[in-house]
Amino acid sequence: MDMPLINRENKLEAFQLLYQITPYIAFGFMAANEAIFQASQGKNSIHIVDLGMQHTLQWSSLIRAFVSSPEGPPMVRITGLTDNEDNSKLQTSMNVLLHKYVKESRGNLKEILLSVKKLSPTAFTVVEQDTNHNGPFFLGRFLESLHYYSAIFDSLEACMPRNSQQRMKIERLHFAEEILNIVAYEGPERIERHERVDQWRRQLGRAGFQVMPLKCTSQIRMMLSVYDCDGYTLSSEKGNLLLGWKGRPVIMSSAWQVASV
Repeated sequence: MDMPLINRENKLEAFQLLYQITPYIAFGFMAANEAIFQASQGKNSIHIVDLGMQHTLQWSSLIRAFVSSPEGPPMVRITGLTDNEDNSKLQTSMNVLLHKYVKESRGNLKEILLSVKKLSPTAFTVVEQDTNHNGPFFLGRFLESLHYYSAIFDSLEACMPRNSQQRMKIERLHFAEEILNIVAYEGPERIERHERVDQWRRQLGRAGFQVMPLKCTSQIRMMLSVYDCDGYTLSSEKGNLLLGWKGRPVIMSSAWQVASV
């Protein structure tokens, strides 16, 4: 496979298909937006700083929630941080900024989290693949990837035929490059460095954050019922929500606030 032939438009198309066909992306959006909405109650204006989404799909539902609020909508400002030189496409494409800084030493991640803390955010949300793809050894990453992506592909198998063009686009244009980067690249070229929820909890705790328990399980379960596919599982771990396939966690969503002294 000639990976460079996969352009930004192809990736966005595959991401949108994944968003439409599975609940993984919608789950992250819903949980994060609910935390932001609750943290914004009573405020006349809010400023959202987006540290890594490649698109603006998340924000339309949050804005609709603000509009329908009995208090009326606050003034909303969204700042997207990106290293994309083509700023004209900022509204539809943002380069990933968190993963590539989650190094084995985690020193750069600590600096980022401390910088976020200095902003004194009302809420800080983290949506991440719940798996350990940040190990220094190939074999460990390979085995972890094998189990993790097997669960994802099994969920695709349950709702889409193997000859589905949509499924092939999701696998080839979205997941293939991600898997390739995890198992075949080292050093600064390896930017897909996913961490489990317990590791995020430790890192955020050391940086001075405490968890804000997410309380939107009923809304998420209602959302899952829309998908004609039995196998998705929802669990809570110390205030963080985990969406998985047949008990295997796939995506975690969490919200944090600066710890009180």
